[in-house]
Amino acid sequence: MRKLKDPEQPKRARGSFVFFTFDERPNVMSEFPGIKFVEMGSILGERWRSLSNEDKQKYEDLAQEDKQRFNK
Repeated sequence: MRKLKDPEQPKRARGSFVFFTFDERPNVMSEFPGIKFVEMGSILGERWRSLSNEDKQKYEDLAQEDKQRFNK
């Protein structure tokens, strides 16, 4: 039997890629209307890998802040 989830439990910390997808998903959807979910994941992954370390740092910082929120 599964344990019931505590509704008061905080959401898990998000990773840097998740924050990137929040910013980039609307751009991909406007470029490729009607895109399938799997294809969108591939495109987002390619764009993430092609980002420079300086551009990724913004998302790394957001992820670090979210991790601190979760640990509180």
